[in-house]
Amino acid sequence: MKVNSCKKAAILATVLSGFLWNSGVQAANLAAITVSNYSQSVMGSITGSFIKSDVAITPHKNMMEDLNGDPGVYNVVDAATGESSLFLRQYTYSIANLTPGYYIPAQGDWGNKDKLTQGVISQAPNPHNAAKYNDYIYIVDYDLGTLAVGHIEDGQIIDKKDYTKKFID
Repeated sequence: MKVNSCKKAAILATVLSGFLWNSGVQAANLAAITVSNYSQSVMGSITGSFIKSDVAITPHKNMMEDLNGDPGVYNVVDAATGESSLFLRQYTYSIANLTPGYYIPAQGDWGNKDKLTQGVISQAPNPHNAAKYNDYIYIVDYDLGTLAVGHIEDGQIIDKKDYTKKFID
């Protein structure tokens, strides 16, 4: 399978977020990857520990199942705290029929979608990057050329349409 430079960068960013966030002696989430055939998809992970001189890693297939046909996972760093996390998008090739994205803590159980913070950010139907500042998540959209905003509260991402910045008309 050929991997383009954008996918390589996304995988590297995810792996590096695991290095930055890793602490403690138990197995830590080190990387996330989505696998898709453009009709159904799954997300897997790699866990491990860097406490010893030898690196022990374990792959976990199908940690999150029943994703749509075009998911993507992006590293998110909170500019206020420096904490690393992930944003999982599910692109639907539509600007109207949207599927929720997930804000995922760097450590913890990635396999239970119902326990993860989720929501639709309508002004970013095709997210390709994300950043966070305290309880706000900022999503860059590939199709619309927008910077859209969501507020994270009570396990949901609340769409803040009025905060959207358009970069193209």
